[in-house]
Amino acid sequence: MKALYKSAAAPGLTLVERPEPTPGPGDVKIRVLRTGICGTDLHIESWDDWAAVAYYSQSFRFLPTEARTLYSRFVALDRIPGGAQWAIRDLRRAVALKPGEASYNFWLARLLHNDGEVVAARPYYLAARSDAEFDHDALWFYCTSFIDVQDDLDALLECSETLAGAYPEFGTSWMVRALALVGARDPDAPAAVARFRELADARDPRQEAMLEYLTSQGW
Repeated sequence: MKALYKSAAAPGLTLVERPEPTPGPGDVKIRVLRTGICGTDLHIESWDDWAAVAYYSQSFRFLPTEARTLYSRFVALDRIPGGAQWAIRDLRRAVALKPGEASYNFWLARLLHNDGEVVAARPYYLAARSDAEFDHDALWFYCTSFIDVQDDLDALLECSETLAGAYPEFGTSWMVRALALVGARDPDAPAAVARFRELADARDPRQEAMLEYLTSQGW
């Protein structure tokens, strides 16, 4: 029989001859009189940015409850301009299927945070802390959510204390702690600022900007 074959990770399809399939137990062999090319196949043929998304989309048709397929499609979507909302949708479904998976929770939180849904991201950051691999980043981004949306100084103080206690050798920990204590006019603020200056990495734009801000405020 004739078949369109994808021989390489590059544009193009090849028309080839392949043996007719042999049906097994429970299978049905049908005669195909005509076929066509769908939009998914066109992306795979042209090998554009949507090709990987198209592949995982086809896989998901046959594995509709497979969280890993949704996660893989998110990875592909996250690389495409305009793919964020689709990626968020896929990760929401992946988290619903496997709520205890830290990586799904963490990346859903990051997408929501970057998309401006900062408050909505917070519970997913906390869920991601169940895995030590994600604990520092999840806790740090959770704390910074109270800086990006200044809605709860007490929560920022509590979070920054936990962060600095768990990761005392990280400049990022003391950046958040210093900012929280300065904002609260806490008497421990000078010590936290000094510790941040000691550990800060000037190559990190966010830490560099925070150093400049503290200097401009007389710290």
